[in-house]
Amino acid sequence: MRIALVLYVLSFIALSAEAQEIYKCTIDGKLIFTDQPCAADVYTPSNTGSFYSADSLEQDISLTYSSSKWFQGQAGYKKALKYSEKYDVPIFIYFQVDWCGYCRKLEKNLIHNYRGKRILKKVVKVVINPEDSDANNQLFIDFGGKGYPSTYIQKKYDSTPKKYRLVKRVSGKWTVIQFDELSKLISSHLT
Repeated sequence: MRIALVLYVLSFIALSAEAQEIYKCTIDGKLIFTDQPCAADVYTPSNTGSFYSADSLEQDISLTYSSSKWFQGQAGYKKALKYSEKYDVPIFIYFQVDWCGYCRKLEKNLIHNYRGKRILKKVVKVVINPEDSDANNQLFIDFGGKGYPSTYIQKKYDSTPKKYRLVKRVSGKWTVIQFDELSKLISSHLT
């Protein structure tokens, strides 16, 4: 019984440590973020507050890429990489902060709107608040984020995320892109 308990605790610790590494690689001159080891800098966040048991990890993997689920934070991005690889779908990455009015406008008028949710069901989604932890902030910096909202699409789990502006200034007024623009953008990244 004690041996089984010790093995369970060790596997729990191993899963926790594994869930905290993202590799920052340069392949063919392109910067990519992946959970696969490479000859690169290893990004290990200082915040180790996210632990996953074998059961919860298995339950998460049973979800499909057509889910409306949003993963959260740097640990969520790590999981999104696994889903992207498993289901061969892009990752939609959304950096926002609580005080950002343009973020609320983007959410209300596009990504959390019924039509926006239907469009985004085709991709793995991650929302990250850089102010929540040092790990989240470091990921924002690594992505080259400068302001909020910042949105990226990573076509494959092992590709470089590309930044897209979903809130734009048109005729002197800040506006959110239309649903058909979001649909075209997402469709262009589907394989």
